[in-house]
Amino acid sequence: MPSIHFLDQDVIQTIRAAAIIDSPKAVLRELVENALDAQADRITVDIWTEDDLFSLQVTDNGVGMDQIDLKLSVAPHSTSKIQRLEDLWTISSLGFRGEALHSIAQFARLTIASRPREESGYILKQGEIVPYPMATGTIVTARDLFADFPQRQAGLPDRGQQLRHIQRLIQDFALLYPAITWQINLDHRPWFHLWQSAQMKDIALQILPRLTSADLIQDQQSHGTILLGLPDRVSRPRSDWLKVAVNGRIVNSPELEQSILSGFSRTIPRHRFPLCIVNLTINPAQIDWHRQPDKSSIYLLNLQEWQAKIEAWVKQLLKSPQPNLSSHGKKLLKLTESQSSYQTNSVAPYKILGQLHHTYIIVEQEEGTYLLEQHTAHERILFERLETLWQIVPLEQPILITDLTEEQIENLNRSGIVAENFGHNTWRISALPQLLVTHPDPISAIYELCQEQTDQALRARVACISAIRNGTELDISTMKDIVQGWQLLQNPHTCPHGRPIYFYLGKQQLAHFFRRY
Repeated sequence: MPSIHFLDQDVIQTIRAAAIIDSPKAVLRELVENALDAQADRITVDIWTEDDLFSLQVTDNGVGMDQIDLKLSVAPHSTSKIQRLEDLWTISSLGFRGEALHSIAQFARLTIASRPREESGYILKQGEIVPYPMATGTIVTARDLFADFPQRQAGLPDRGQQLRHIQRLIQDFALLYPAITWQINLDHRPWFHLWQSAQMKDIALQILPRLTSADLIQDQQSHGTILLGLPDRVSRPRSDWLKVAVNGRIVNSPELEQSILSGFSRTIPRHRFPLCIVNLTINPAQIDWHRQPDKSSIYLLNLQEWQAKIEAWVKQLLKSPQPNLSSHGKKLLKLTESQSSYQTNSVAPYKILGQLHHTYIIVEQEEGTYLLEQHTAHERILFERLETLWQIVPLEQPILITDLTEEQIENLNRSGIVAENFGHNTWRISALPQLLVTHPDPISAIYELCQEQTDQALRARVACISAIRNGTELDISTMKDIVQGWQLLQNPHTCPHGRPIYFYLGKQQLAHFFRRY
């Protein structure tokens, strides 16, 4: 058996570097973080993919480095951002370990040029520093990544996937730092750019040009900034726009992401995901950034408090905005975007004009008109009542039902609808949710309910089964009850299954369409 011995310093540094630099995306992340820490407001990224190797260059207009700092920047564990052990618990910068540039140099040919304000520029190349004419800022070039590490190179995704990872990384930085202008070039040609703005919302509209400002809500509080898409207008097939950031860095936090999903619960269609970005502002003393080498996961004090705060924040924003004309309606009528401010939908008085196609209730307010779909509106009203008061009441005449699976029986029993074995593959149902007691086809309703695997899904199904159907002629009293109930909803935008409740047409948009300026 070999004897235990100390590793050489170069082996130690390579092992450390390999834990941090595992892809071109990781290289770019470290270089961009340094540029942001240097207070840059313009960042240019050049990417070359020649000979199956990635090369990257990041140019910023930040504060720059003098000759001494330039020489030290590639030394291991050299940093200007912390000095003492206690500083690890007051971190306010993106980089702080002093490992990024040294680690990149282990896997690429690294050159750094920098010029501080009011001084001359210099370039560090192959250990030598020489004068270099340039504007204020820093240029870092990492060429031929992993050229000497074929195993690492072979394990990377294909070129297209790596470029998608890079694009998403830059977009994330742009959302969190909207005051930055980004120019991205690929193989000597412009790839994409993002213009600086005052808020995250404007950056999202550059990235997702099919959306409009009326589709998104941004809110800023002392504990952070949130951007979300109204669920009746925006949802995603994947969770690619479900993001949590802490102090300006995207983190992987399943617990906080679940809080966002809980806030959106029963507002978006099944198998769809919300658009929501939360950038929390948290006291650095509550954060431990050392969970992963790339700082993508953290340990956080008071995690449950932050979970509750995020969920309540999302729910409040979904409740509050006054509906504007949907993006679909804008395309249909070719109208300009509404400039009206957000208000709660219970403020203005209204007048019910009637019913359209036995499906839509026409509601007129001072500033515009709603087409309210009677079924989805009534469904949401019933669902929120069931969330508050869930009642199972006995039946005068029990119902016999056959051909239930064990899972279906469990689903019913869990909700309080007890299925008693009656023999010969038959079960007796002696009680139902109060809304279904007078249902014209209770057996079909029970078969629908037993498919639902959660209590909330079952309540949503009861609401859907019990709600007034489209195609039903309504009297004015019933329409009034629906409109009043809708005005008091916690979430007035979508039914529990994610379908829109209303279409809104503002008076200004109508005037614009008819050229009544």
